[in-house]
Amino acid sequence: MLLQPLGTPPGYPFDSPSDAFTPRQISGLEYWFDAKDLASLFQDNTLTTPVTTTGQTVGGWKDKANARHLVQATGTLKPTYRSSYINGRPAVESDGVDDFLRYSGVTLAQPLTIYFVGKLTSTTILQRWFDSALTNQLSAFVTAGGIRRIAAPTTIDSGAASTVARLHTCVFNGVSSAYYVDSTLVGGPADAGTNSIDGLTLFAARGAGANSLGGGIGEFLAYSGVHSASQRQMVEQYLKQRWGL
Repeated sequence: MLLQPLGTPPGYPFDSPSDAFTPRQISGLEYWFDAKDLASLFQDNTLTTPVTTTGQTVGGWKDKANARHLVQATGTLKPTYRSSYINGRPAVESDGVDDFLRYSGVTLAQPLTIYFVGKLTSTTILQRWFDSALTNQLSAFVTAGGIRRIAAPTTIDSGAASTVARLHTCVFNGVSSAYYVDSTLVGGPADAGTNSIDGLTLFAARGAGANSLGGGIGEFLAYSGVHSASQRQMVEQYLKQRWGL
């Protein structure tokens, strides 16, 4: 007789035992923000008051990779936790006006491979998924005309944005940079520039935090280095399974 093994399944705390992959299995993980991990979300920038229910504002989002936590001290600039936003799964939502979270710290040089799962509420405003914190532009954003774009600071366009939840993969590697959406190459390989990313801003531009996103992010991963096709497929499959894509 076969017995069911005791203990947690191999993929715990993911959606099923088949989700055994974890982002830490690939070296170079620099940032990991996960809205499904409610314990990583806080109402305050000192990370002392947990987010417990939908509709609460987010003043701190813990980085699960290197403790480079994103924070926002000003109440009117805090995004909001939504328990059901991306295919029935949670996200941190920005208002499209002035919300953003930021970590001002380490500078990371290219090459970089950045993944995120997000959903827009509008495609008709200039809005940023992410950027540096300070000076150098290294960002993914949507133009006022609704075009997806990455820049560091040279721009690569990658087709029209939509309000459907998507998986974005942004490879910043100088003249060999590329943009994938739902695992399909939509921009590049081309020149995105050679800027490093100094710190990290989610939901807005570096500096004063203009171009606030009208939408939400469920999960964000950033790695040093360019991922091979097999590595990229592992991360993308993990994100697709977790977010119902």
